[in-house]
Amino acid sequence: MNNDRYEEELRSLPDACASFAARRLARVLSSIYDKALLPTRLNSAQFSLLAVLRRCGDVQLVQLANLLDLERTTLTRNIAVLQKDGLARVVKGSGDARTRIISITPSGEQRLALALPLWRTIQAEVDAELVIGKLSEIGVTGM
Repeated sequence: MNNDRYEEELRSLPDACASFAARRLARVLSSIYDKALLPTRLNSAQFSLLAVLRRCGDVQLVQLANLLDLERTTLTRNIAVLQKDGLARVVKGSGDARTRIISITPSGEQRLALALPLWRTIQAEVDAELVIGKLSEIGVTGM
């Protein structure tokens, strides 16, 4: 491969790569939501996880991991934080001791209820601003 072409390709990669842009957009959006949710002491990932738990009710860890497309170990760590804060409950399944059933607690419901109006506000702002022509305005290129 021509060394000049290789160097040019590497220089332009961050602007041309859809994967790079998508990951950057995810970080930017997470930061926006995290700031909006700060008064609730939840980050955007915790808020989303509580919302999914509220929707699903009692759910097996493996089913939740599949639903969220997360590694079980990653989900286990995320659940542990919610559990420590009293927002989620983890119990052993009745048939198999290895099975874990996850659910939202009353405290988790309360925290979710506090966060929902803040989420609605930021969601409306993001919906209004996030169109392809405006991505560069929030610092996201490559799309």
